[in-house]
Amino acid sequence: MTKKFTLFFTYLLSIFIVVSLVEAGFIGRSAALQLQSRSLAILSSIPSATTTDTFSFTFPDNSVVGSIEFRYCESSLPEIPCVAPPGLNASGAVLQQPEIGETGFTIASTSANQILITRIPTATSSEMAQYTFSNIVNPNFTGSFFGIITTYPTVDGSGAYTDYGGVVSSTATTVGINSYVPPILDFCVGQTVASNCSSTSGDFIDFGNFSPSSTTSASSQMAVATNAQSGVSITTAGATLTSGNNVIVAPSSPTASQVGVDQFGINLRGNSSPSVGADPSGPGVITPTAQYDIPNEYDYSDGSQAAYATTATDFRTLTVSYIVNVSSSQSPGVYNTNVTFICTGSF
Repeated sequence: MTKKFTLFFTYLLSIFIVVSLVEAGFIGRSAALQLQSRSLAILSSIPSATTTDTFSFTFPDNSVVGSIEFRYCESSLPEIPCVAPPGLNASGAVLQQPEIGETGFTIASTSANQILITRIPTATSSEMAQYTFSNIVNPNFTGSFFGIITTYPTVDGSGAYTDYGGVVSSTATTVGINSYVPPILDFCVGQTVASNCSSTSGDFIDFGNFSPSSTTSASSQMAVATNAQSGVSITTAGATLTSGNNVIVAPSSPTASQVGVDQFGINLRGNSSPSVGADPSGPGVITPTAQYDIPNEYDYSDGSQAAYATTATDFRTLTVSYIVNVSSSQSPGVYNTNVTFICTGSF
C-alpha cells in the first residue's frame, strides 16, 4: 500500500510542474506592453521637405528604460521587417530641448530611418513623454508612412525590448494661396461728406450778398483714407473770387478776419471769429499744413498744400472754412471761383 501511494503522489507532482512551466511561458510572452497615447507630429507635410518631427506617448508601466529607438517604416507592425520610406532621411537628426516627461536622453546613433536615444537606465513613470527631432527629411512621395517606437532597459538598444508602439503620419501636397492688395485712395469732397466717403451732399456754395460791415462765411468738407505707405497730399487749385477784372484779394499769409477789408481766405480748423468750421476728426493721421492750421486766421493761394500725411491713414474728415470780407469801395458784380482740392497718394 505504501508503494502505490508514493507513485500516485509522484504523478501529481509531475503534472503540477508542467502546468507551472506553461504559465511561466505565457507570462514571458505578454511582458512587452504597447505604449499609450502615441502620435507623430511633423512640422511640414511637404514631400522631401526638411522638417521637425515630434513623437509623443505614455509609458504603460514603471519599467526601466535606458534607450528608446524610433524607426521610420512602410508598416507599423513589429512583425513585418522595417523598410525605410523612400526619400526619408533621419541621419542628421538633432534632439531638441526641452524633453518632456522622461528626460536625460542624448542621441546614441542615427541612420536613414532610425534614431536611438540613450540615458542611464531609470524607472519610468506613467506621464506623457515627448521627444522632438529637427533636421528630418520627409519621404519623397505623397501619402502615409509609419514610425515604430521601442524601449529597452539597455543603453544601446540591445536585448529584448520592454515596450513598443506604432504611429502614423503623412505627407501631402500644399495649397497655394495668392492675393493682391491694390493701391487704395479714398477721397471725397462736398458741402457735407460721410466719414467713410460712402456719400456726399452739395458742391456749390452761395455766399449771398457781401457787406462791408460783416464777414460772410461758409464751409465744406472732405474725407480721405489711403494705404499709401508714404502718405498723401491734398493741394488747392483755383483763383480767388473775381468778377470780370475785379478781384477780392487773398492774404499773402495767415491773417485774422478783418471786416471792411477786401479778403478771401480759408483754413481747416474750427473758428470763433467768425464762428465757422470744425477741427479735423476721425481716426486717420492726415493734418492741415501750417498755412491752414491756425484757428481764426485765413489764407489762400492757388496750388498750395492744404493737408498731408506721411504714412498710410485711416479715414479722417477735414472741414474747410471760407471767409469773405469786402471794403465799401469794392466794385459791384457777381463774384465767383472754382476751388478744387486735389488728393495724391505716395505709393
